[in-house]
Amino acid sequence: MSETTQGSSATATSDQKSVPELQVEREKVSADIEQKKANITDLETNVIPLYEAQVKDLSTNSALAQQVQGTVDKSILEQRKTELTKLQQQLTDLDAKIAALLK
Repeated sequence: MSETTQGSSATATSDQKSVPELQVEREKVSADIEQKKANITDLETNVIPLYEAQVKDLSTNSALAQQVQGTVDKSILEQRKTELTKLQQQLTDLDAKIAALLK
Protein backbone atom coordinates (compact mmCIF):
# COMPACT_ATOMS: atom_id res chain seq x y z
CA MET A 1 0.00 0.00 0.00
CA SER A 2 2.86 2.38 0.69
CA GLU A 3 4.08 1.86 -2.89
CA THR A 4 0.75 3.10 -4.20
CA THR A 5 0.90 6.14 -1.96
CA GLN A 6 4.44 6.90 -3.03
CA GLY A 7 3.53 6.44 -6.68
CA SER A 8 0.60 8.83 -6.33
CA SER A 9 2.71 11.56 -4.74
CA ALA A 10 5.40 11.14 -7.38
CA THR A 11 2.77 11.55 -10.08
CA ALA A 12 1.25 14.59 -8.40
CA THR A 13 4.66 16.20 -8.06
CA SER A 14 5.54 15.34 -11.64
CA ASP A 15 2.30 16.91 -12.90
CA GLN A 16 3.22 20.18 -11.18
CA LYS A 17 6.62 20.49 -12.86
CA SER A 18 7.24 23.23 -15.37
CA VAL A 19 8.09 22.61 -19.01
CA PRO A 20 11.82 23.31 -18.47
CA GLU A 21 11.90 20.87 -15.54
CA LEU A 22 10.15 18.22 -17.61
CA GLN A 23 12.55 18.84 -20.49
CA VAL A 24 15.52 18.30 -18.18
CA GLU A 25 13.94 15.07 -16.97
CA ARG A 26 13.29 14.09 -20.59
CA GLU A 27 16.95 14.62 -21.48
CA LYS A 28 18.00 12.40 -18.58
CA VAL A 29 15.60 9.65 -19.63
CA SER A 30 16.79 9.95 -23.24
CA ALA A 31 20.41 9.57 -22.09
CA ASP A 32 19.42 6.55 -19.98
CA ILE A 33 17.73 5.01 -23.03
CA GLU A 34 20.83 5.48 -25.17
CA GLN A 35 23.02 3.97 -22.47
CA LYS A 36 20.67 1.00 -22.09
CA LYS A 37 20.62 0.45 -25.88
CA ALA A 38 24.43 0.50 -25.94
CA ASN A 39 24.55 -2.02 -23.10
CA ILE A 40 22.11 -4.33 -24.88
CA THR A 41 24.08 -4.09 -28.12
CA ASP A 42 27.30 -4.88 -26.27
CA LEU A 43 25.74 -7.92 -24.63
CA GLU A 44 24.31 -9.16 -27.93
CA THR A 45 27.40 -8.58 -30.07
CA ASN A 46 30.37 -8.97 -27.73
CA VAL A 47 29.61 -10.68 -24.44
CA ILE A 48 27.15 -13.48 -25.20
CA PRO A 49 28.83 -14.65 -28.44
CA LEU A 50 32.20 -14.75 -26.68
CA TYR A 51 30.88 -16.98 -23.91
CA GLU A 52 28.98 -19.17 -26.38
CA ALA A 53 32.21 -19.65 -28.37
CA GLN A 54 34.04 -20.58 -25.18
CA VAL A 55 31.39 -23.17 -24.36
CA LYS A 56 31.83 -24.66 -27.82
CA ASP A 57 35.63 -24.70 -27.46
CA LEU A 58 35.39 -26.33 -24.04
CA SER A 59 32.99 -29.06 -25.14
CA THR A 60 35.63 -31.71 -24.33
CA ASN A 61 35.63 -30.60 -20.69
CA SER A 62 31.96 -30.79 -19.80
CA ALA A 63 32.34 -29.51 -16.22
CA LEU A 64 34.16 -26.39 -17.37
CA ALA A 65 31.78 -25.95 -20.31
CA GLN A 66 28.80 -26.07 -17.93
CA GLN A 67 30.44 -23.46 -15.72
CA VAL A 68 30.96 -21.11 -18.67
CA GLN A 69 27.44 -21.87 -19.95
CA GLY A 70 26.11 -20.60 -16.62
CA THR A 71 27.85 -17.30 -17.34
CA VAL A 72 26.04 -16.99 -20.68
CA ASP A 73 22.76 -16.51 -18.82
CA LYS A 74 20.64 -14.47 -21.22
CA SER A 75 18.25 -13.38 -18.48
CA ILE A 76 20.43 -10.30 -17.99
CA LEU A 77 19.82 -9.37 -21.62
CA GLU A 78 16.07 -9.81 -21.18
CA GLN A 79 16.18 -7.72 -18.00
CA ARG A 80 17.95 -4.89 -19.87
CA LYS A 81 15.34 -5.05 -22.64
CA THR A 82 12.55 -4.79 -20.05
CA GLU A 83 14.29 -1.79 -18.45
CA LEU A 84 14.60 -0.20 -21.90
CA THR A 85 10.88 -0.64 -22.54
CA LYS A 86 10.05 1.02 -19.22
CA LEU A 87 12.37 3.95 -20.00
CA GLN A 88 10.80 4.37 -23.44
CA GLN A 89 7.34 4.46 -21.84
CA GLN A 90 8.57 7.02 -19.33
CA LEU A 91 9.85 9.15 -22.22
CA THR A 92 6.48 8.90 -23.98
CA ASP A 93 4.71 9.98 -20.79
CA LEU A 94 7.06 12.95 -20.38
CA ASP A 95 6.49 13.99 -23.99
CA ALA A 96 2.73 13.89 -23.40
CA LYS A 97 3.05 16.04 -20.26
CA ILE A 98 5.23 18.57 -22.06
CA ALA A 99 2.82 18.73 -25.00
CA ALA A 100 -0.12 19.25 -22.63
CA LEU A 101 1.66 22.10 -20.85
CA LEU A 102 2.59 23.78 -24.13
CA LYS A 103 -1.04 23.92 -25.32
